[in-house]
Amino acid sequence: MILNILLVIFAILIFFIYYKYRKQRVQENFAQNYYQDMLKYFDTLKMSNKTKQMEIDKKTKKKTDKYKSMNTMKKEKVLVTGATSGIGYFIAKYISNTYKCKIFITGKDKEKVKKVQEELLQNNPSNVFSFATDFRKKKSIDKLFDSVKKQMKNVSILINATNITKGSSLLLDKNESDMKEELVVNFESMVVLSQLITKRMVSYKTNGRIINFSSHKGKNIKYNMNHPDKIITESAIENFSNVLSQELYENKIAITTIRMDEEFNFNKNKRHHIDLSRLMGNSLNDVFYASAKKLKPILDHSLRAPFNDITGKILSTDNFNNNKELMNIVSPNKLYNNDRVFKNAYITKTIKRNDQDKTLLLTKQNPYPYSSKVTKFLKSDKVFNKFNTMGKYDSILDTILSKKNKVSKDQIVFFKTEFDALKKIVELFVSKGHDILTTQPVYPFLELAALENKNNISLVTLKNTYNRFLDINYSNFNFGANSKMVYLTSPNNISGLCIRENTKWRLFLEKLEDNIILVIDERYMDFVKKEKVISKENDKILDSIKLVKKRPNTIVLRSFNNFYSIENLELCYIITSEEISDLIKKTQVINPIDHFSEQLALTVLDDKYYINLKEKIAKERIDFQNKLKQNSINYYDSDTNFFLIETFNDKNEIMNDFENEDIVLYSSYDGYNNYWTLPLSTPENNKRILDIILYDKLDEG
Repeated sequence: MILNILLVIFAILIFFIYYKYRKQRVQENFAQNYYQDMLKYFDTLKMSNKTKQMEIDKKTKKKTDKYKSMNTMKKEKVLVTGATSGIGYFIAKYISNTYKCKIFITGKDKEKVKKVQEELLQNNPSNVFSFATDFRKKKSIDKLFDSVKKQMKNVSILINATNITKGSSLLLDKNESDMKEELVVNFESMVVLSQLITKRMVSYKTNGRIINFSSHKGKNIKYNMNHPDKIITESAIENFSNVLSQELYENKIAITTIRMDEEFNFNKNKRHHIDLSRLMGNSLNDVFYASAKKLKPILDHSLRAPFNDITGKILSTDNFNNNKELMNIVSPNKLYNNDRVFKNAYITKTIKRNDQDKTLLLTKQNPYPYSSKVTKFLKSDKVFNKFNTMGKYDSILDTILSKKNKVSKDQIVFFKTEFDALKKIVELFVSKGHDILTTQPVYPFLELAALENKNNISLVTLKNTYNRFLDINYSNFNFGANSKMVYLTSPNNISGLCIRENTKWRLFLEKLEDNIILVIDERYMDFVKKEKVISKENDKILDSIKLVKKRPNTIVLRSFNNFYSIENLELCYIITSEEISDLIKKTQVINPIDHFSEQLALTVLDDKYYINLKEKIAKERIDFQNKLKQNSINYYDSDTNFFLIETFNDKNEIMNDFENEDIVLYSSYDGYNNYWTLPLSTPENNKRILDIILYDKLDEG
């Protein structure tokens, strides 16, 4: 509504400007045409939005046509537990006032139950029944069930909304009686009542439904201070709903859970018996707690939607409001993860097909063309096999790599891409809800693999240990019961520095338990000219192969993708212990390597062109950094073809300046404080890059 008003005001303003200056000559004619085009644009936009809304309304109507009608809902018999306060009271009032059906309410306090019944009867005469129930006692639940049978005969919808918190929420501080009472009231009584009601539904052949409730706490397997006791009971509720829905599927009795992703304020302005409206005002209170009114659409959906749309599903309030179309076919966690991963993803600008030859793409890959040997191979008749095969390819590449790295070929496992490797490692070695520790900012492929596997990522910062030298802040690695993997890059994927075998590293290794997988990602190691690395305190670059022999629970990841920089040569491999290697190979059903990839990899492996190229890239980096130093431009030292640089204008402005010169910098979060990661190119292109950076400095000055 507000957006439409703003668009109308903007359109009127443009029309006024156009009208005022319409009599001007050449310049005015241009403005007139421009404003006319703008007015047409807003008309088109308005029609487009209208058409879009019509399509949404059409889809919604088609979907809601399958819902139970209001007349059908009037015939339902609903039982609501915990109806004297909180969500139970909100639901009881909503159902009674909206559908005017028979409703049975219950709660622990007899006087409160009677009071709520009298309130509901005002808008739903002779259709509201009640019985006070102490859910701590099985006999009280039996009496409730007897009363329900007597007054309503049967129940078609059961809503389990009873929820209490007793004593401390911290597990170590909660005494035994409080813990037992919470489990009995919040979970055990729900199970008992659901059994009684569903058995009666089955005997009466009632296609009823049971609706349970959990919250965002229920999906938090990671420990947190926000009611850790609820993690136990609410995850149990979700699992119970899932299992029971499968048992009752053939009976067409729907079992579902509504997961509340926000903190809803059901007690008007009171939280923990404190009137927040007096402290912060109603509007500020709404900032911290969502209005209970937001629950009405999802409640209506759970009560009226077709059987298959709700049974066995967790109906997430967040996904219901933001992704209703996909909610029925995609789980809440998947929708949530996709939103987290892709919503803020940086996508490198698309280069048009006709502009590819004249546009320079700045990435962390080798900027030079491939060798004459590769050209000859690609032109040969034996590039491709005639058929694809499901059988394992008889490879010799593992033998070549094993000799090159002085390991057994049984320690090498191939993957089609780096992401395939990371995903497999995370899936095999990190259980759901457990932790991966890595450096900040997180490598996007690792984040995606972790979120798909429902893992938590703990980040450790880099640290300025010397002038122009960044190291990993090893002392900040905090290991806990859920720590399952440490992922480090060498060279670091942000700074370009390799891990050094210094005292801090050795202390870190001593602290690292054997049951934690250590992944050393060396995707950029082929760029490193070890004779020209930056050396501090005589530290040597980490020998990852020796580390694998010393610490078997180490995985070293390497790739053909970056240094050789040939499209379709994305082949990746890991070096690890024979036991881990064997475990991974047993899970590989699809061919990880094919004839084309292997032959291309074998062609580049010992090509002298690439050996000389490594020297050339290392020299070019040092020359470029010396020019930065001469012009007083800050940077951090690196061992590879990219490094951190601090420019006078921010990265986005520099990227725009680059694009004006047909240079496209890959988009990423890569950076440290005010520094951002700059990959280098060929000497000619590096001169263009340096000119833009120096011009930026002069322009700022």
